Amino acid sequence: MAKFSQVISVEQEIYFIEQNELRSLLSKSNLFSAYERNYCHKKPTPLLSMAGLWCAKQAFIKAIKHKLEFSDFNYLDLEIRHQISGQPTILLHGGLANWFKQQNLTVAVTIAHTKTLAISSVLLWR
Repeated sequence: MAKFSQVISVEQEIYFIEQNELRSLLSKSNLFSAYERNYCHKKPTPLLSMAGLWCAKQAFIKAIKHKLEFSDFNYLDLEIRHQISGQPTILLHGGLANWFKQQNLTVAVTIAHTKTLAISSVLLWR
């Protein structure tokens, strides 16, 4: 369990899966990294896995834009990776990673999906 001294934000995102809309998101190269695309394509239901990643990114963006008012980044500056156990983690790149380090912030993420919806929660703390 994570230890923290100050919770900054807890945000959630729910996405009702519409296959055509999700395929449209997948076609945009500026939203998902090569790792994220490869991870999802190896899954039995790639579109559902991609919906989960999309929710995680959206929940993270809500947390830093609305609570911390930081917006100098793009979708590829945050990448959803997975530990050997399958647990998702958020890997930050570029200026976003530097800013997080300067602010002494830590992030945790959860992702789940069914055939019709995906949900993710993000916790930010110091």
